[in-house]
Amino acid sequence: MEYILLLTTVIFGGLRSVLTKLSTKDKSFFVKTKINSGIFLIGFVTILIVGIPFFNTIFEVPWALTIVYAISMVLAQVFLMLAFEFGSVSLSSLIYNCSFIIPTLFGSVYYYEKVSFLHIVGILLIVLSFGLSVKTEDRKCGIKWFLISITSCLFSGSLGCFQKMLKFEYPNVKVENFVQVSFFFMLIISLFIVLLIWFIKRKKHIEKEEEFEHNGFSLKKIQWKYLVFIVATGVIMGLMNSINVFLAGALPSVVVFPSVNGGGIVATTILSIIIFKEKTTKKQKLALLFGVCGILAIGFGSLLV
Repeated sequence: MEYILLLTTVIFGGLRSVLTKLSTKDKSFFVKTKINSGIFLIGFVTILIVGIPFFNTIFEVPWALTIVYAISMVLAQVFLMLAFEFGSVSLSSLIYNCSFIIPTLFGSVYYYEKVSFLHIVGILLIVLSFGLSVKTEDRKCGIKWFLISITSCLFSGSLGCFQKMLKFEYPNVKVENFVQVSFFFMLIISLFIVLLIWFIKRKKHIEKEEEFEHNGFSLKKIQWKYLVFIVATGVIMGLMNSINVFLAGALPSVVVFPSVNGGGIVATTILSIIIFKEKTTKKQKLALLFGVCGILAIGFGSLLV
């Protein structure tokens, strides 16, 4: 059952990336933050509906862990978008997706989870796959970009650590309740960031007031197809979080996190080829091969521990 859910969340990861690309393409950073808020809203509603049977225990969640989880989720997204603004999209994604190393090490060291030789080989193959998937871009990447990218990676990696802590430190807390409350705080934090950026722009007169809605998220101007993309992304993000939090407690870190990140990249690449008709180079084909081999190595490695 757990491995079926693992495959499901990998496919969801690919769909989320494709839908995010469709809904935020050619949008400004400010507009992307508004779209993110819309996605978190839909995710919150989705989890709220799915978790209706568990409403009676919703206040039993560890509030400190839930709030820190929500802050990390939002900031991981914000810093990733900033990294895209300041430097290479491919290199930013590479650093961001290597975040799986953090919870993998955390689970192995802090909770003494067993790791086999094949697990290590699988992780190295996935990292190699990430490196091969990077596209050559003309954009320069300075120290500011690097620090922002590393920050996005750290926040993203911390999510897996918090998911692991939920299982081991709070075994009686229901996953549905944790995700429900987390998404509520994600929504509040993301809306605060939108208002903060808007206030800064107004105060410094960086843009004219009427330019705030340029390519913006406004029901009067938004095309319905983009609204569909945003809703679909929110639903997928909500379901993904529930599955990932559950899997973090049900499977070893060395299995879950590399498979989710590596598999997500593989799924995104395949879906991009199908949907966007993207042509793949020999290097990218090798990246796909190494990614799949890495995930298989991790799977077989789990049989040895």
